[in-house]
Amino acid sequence: MARTPFKLRSGNTTPFKLMGSSPARQEVEDEVVTEKGDTTVNISDEGEISKARKDLVTTTKTKKGQPVEEIVKPGTPGYDKWLAAVKKDPSIEEKYKPKTVTETKEVPVEETIKPVVRGKKSRYEIAPVSTRGATHHTLNIEGEKVRVKNKDMAKWYETHGYTKHPKTGTYIRQSTTGEGKVYDPNMWESTHGSKMSVKPDFDYSGVDYGNVGDATWKNADERQKYTDYQKELKEAQRQIKYNAANAPVDDENE
Repeated sequence: MARTPFKLRSGNTTPFKLMGSSPARQEVEDEVVTEKGDTTVNISDEGEISKARKDLVTTTKTKKGQPVEEIVKPGTPGYDKWLAAVKKDPSIEEKYKPKTVTETKEVPVEETIKPVVRGKKSRYEIAPVSTRGATHHTLNIEGEKVRVKNKDMAKWYETHGYTKHPKTGTYIRQSTTGEGKVYDPNMWESTHGSKMSVKPDFDYSGVDYGNVGDATWKNADERQKYTDYQKELKEAQRQIKYNAANAPVDDENE
């Protein structure tokens, strides 16, 4: 006997499992159409780019349906039961008919682009050693002369954050005053394998090193990220100007 979309039973049992069984598997197709909304762009003082818009997403689900004649042949007992059931409850046939359901919803889309800042060169200062004697070093600290025993100098350099320059042998650290010799932090690290030493517990955020120029790139990936960010920044600035020029104007006379 041909396969049926229901289970035949003997006696007075209603076919289709009391009309509650699911129809045979039917192919479902989804079509998604997205209508992009207007984009709002903001740039923070730190250079962070924020983009936001609301898209209208329309999803259309189409169930192709399946004629019962493809499942059970006309003229068979199964088909006769089908006809009897449909006559009693026409809604059963709806399960096998093509059906299209369309849903439209608003979808928020947000994007945040962190700034990529190219580093600057810096300056380093030399330990304030004025003289080196047979037993003592004389230091000039803020205009005052301080004598430190030679055997204690290594500890003094370490305590104040000075390390030996790989080439000159003088003890140096990142400048705490903004003055000193210019150096490139990235070049220094790649050449010497370590960062420039700093004064412990000192806040360098307020130190102005003047117009020392940009540091070199650490690698090609860092350079590409900076280039990509600059493109995004220019586009964001253009978008902000466009939005301002095309903003609706309230007419008080209307």
